[in-house]
Amino acid sequence: MPPVLIVHGGREDGTVIPMIKERLDMGSLSDADIYVTGPGVSLRHAEISWSGAGYYLADLNDGYKTSLNHRDIGGVRYLLRNGDRVQLGDSPVSHELGGLEPNSQLPTFT
Repeated sequence: MPPVLIVHGGREDGTVIPMIKERLDMGSLSDADIYVTGPGVSLRHAEISWSGAGYYLADLNDGYKTSLNHRDIGGVRYLLRNGDRVQLGDSPVSHELGGLEPNSQLPTFT
């Protein structure tokens, strides 16, 4: 089973999003892989991408904050771990990472 993002809050509360792509766009653009709306959320706000050692969270420098575990990440890329919580802008919705196995093999992307 691939790693997942679990939605907390909003209409999608409890939804599980499988991470089956090498890169997942996050933002309020209607075709974003992870669609998030709310105050301070831009069209292309952040991304989660695979890079050999694991999944990384990066803010796309849109002028709004991206938070990891309630701390603004600024322009720094962070390696994600099980239980990490990602929040965009001041949206009441957050996403929790789960299903990462220690020393897991490279995911198979379609």
